[in-house]
Amino acid sequence: DPKDSSDKHLTFDKPLIEVLRGYEFKLTKVYIKDLTFLDASAVTIGSQINQVYIDESEFTRLTRKTSTDVADYKLKGSVLDADFTTKEKVPTLSIKNSNFEGNYVIPPKTEPATTQIKARTNKPVNADEPEILDEEKCGWEESAISIIGGVTDIENTKFKQFTQGAIYIKGGSLNILPSTTFDYNFSPYSSDARPNLGRNIICDGDLTQIEGTSYEIPDTHIHADPQSFLEDGEPIESYWILRKGECKIDGGLSNSASYLFQPSIES
Repeated sequence: DPKDSSDKHLTFDKPLIEVLRGYEFKLTKVYIKDLTFLDASAVTIGSQINQVYIDESEFTRLTRKTSTDVADYKLKGSVLDADFTTKEKVPTLSIKNSNFEGNYVIPPKTEPATTQIKARTNKPVNADEPEILDEEKCGWEESAISIIGGVTDIENTKFKQFTQGAIYIKGGSLNILPSTTFDYNFSPYSSDARPNLGRNIICDGDLTQIEGTSYEIPDTHIHADPQSFLEDGEPIESYWILRKGECKIDGGLSNSASYLFQPSIES
């Protein structure tokens, strides 16, 4: 029941929903909230699935804990883990009209929202240490949704308040329609000296470790537009997309100077 007010988090050591093979799989009007998964995701999609549809569903405060520090374990999503790497045909994933919400607590406003947005957008986190790469200050290794391979379309869906990041994609294409929004996905770390560090998408272009594929995994590709990236409902220029290796980004974001933050100088 999505309206259940219980504060207790049950812990599972395996997925709540696991689909290993089949032609088509649909999740419609599914509500999952306040659960913890140990070395598992809430929903796991195996490699022998052709088409996956998620529609009118809500996933709220789902936590994934790992018993290892190996990055491959961390990069599996807390909500959804889809590994489309062994089908002969290119699998498809469609997510529509759904809400994904994490554990980030939005702080009370102490100044107008526009001022907060401006400060967080225009102040690069490593301005005082330019020799340090963006990834070292802004990087993260977790996500709510992990997708390897395939073609994914996300429409009219919200990703908000994820401290571990919203989406991880490796290989294949991710098409984010403008009706989809990312809002308040921030690292839990913040201070007066540094703004909140955004965590929206990891775009991993390193395909050397993908093995056993029956179709050619294309370069990692994201198509998205600026209006999908918000803070407190307002557009921001810091898209918080972390690129690893070769990652193609097009759409309205194609001309961005920086996908992690957009620095500017105020007088």
